[in-house]
Amino acid sequence: MEAQHYQVDRLPLPLPFYFKAVLGRRRYHEGQTLPRTKLEWPGFRFTPSAVAAYAKICAAPFDGKQVPLLFPHSYFGPLHLQMMTDENFPLKVLGAVHLRNHVLQHAPLHLGERYDAFLRLAEERRRPQGLEIDFKTEIRQGSTLMWESLSTVLVRRKFKTEDKESPRAGLLQPLPDATEKSSFPVPMLTGKQFGWITKDINPIHMSRYLAKIFGFERDICHGMWALSRSLAFVEGVDWEKPVRNDASFKGPLYMERDITVKISRSASGLFELYSEGNERPCMLGRLQNVGPAERL
Repeated sequence: MEAQHYQVDRLPLPLPFYFKAVLGRRRYHEGQTLPRTKLEWPGFRFTPSAVAAYAKICAAPFDGKQVPLLFPHSYFGPLHLQMMTDENFPLKVLGAVHLRNHVLQHAPLHLGERYDAFLRLAEERRRPQGLEIDFKTEIRQGSTLMWESLSTVLVRRKFKTEDKESPRAGLLQPLPDATEKSSFPVPMLTGKQFGWITKDINPIHMSRYLAKIFGFERDICHGMWALSRSLAFVEGVDWEKPVRNDASFKGPLYMERDITVKISRSASGLFELYSEGNERPCMLGRLQNVGPAERL
């Protein structure tokens, strides 16, 4: 399909996109290639109130100036949703699953400064569970790449043929030597509060009853909230140097159940998250400083 190229000057309201996700009619066939949609937001600034609210609910270190590592991913959520509900996008994304997330911050981002954002649909793969779609996001200041991410979502479908697995699929594996580091609660209203701050109002996070319709025991917390909340327990990271975070989402983290953080005893930066009552890790993660030549 023909690629679409959009330019925006503000974050859109997400509610119309959710209606389109529920009500829109989509036609997709197995051999079809998704449109390589691109979206640009030149000269934007981060909203200070949103950054402060995000840092507070995620217990993220915040000095009133430097933007938390994972905030841009959530901040651009409405733009990702806009791309996935565009009239030229042939798939219904209701029920899509966030599989993996990779963030690389080359240099700290600061409030008050202007940046240019570039979002695009990068790749797709037909896999046994469905269609994997990679979304690439870059934040630049002039010609300098400041921050980048690669986010993979899964839209469940059945295919007659399959593509090769993503090279990032096996990047993180369950830790053979995990030891408990700490734990934190998931308060009842976390889904609603984080949802309103980030505009991610997916019903599985906002209502236990709607979450059950999608096959969950009850409402689940946002994976990106749990991930951001857990980074404080990983030691030894210099935030003034390039830093990379990789995450693989393996299962739901339920509301009103404690999350346990376990870390590797032998490899720094590797961690796992467990939802109370589940002996298997629900998230695998890694946080580490990297060299200046690192790319996603």
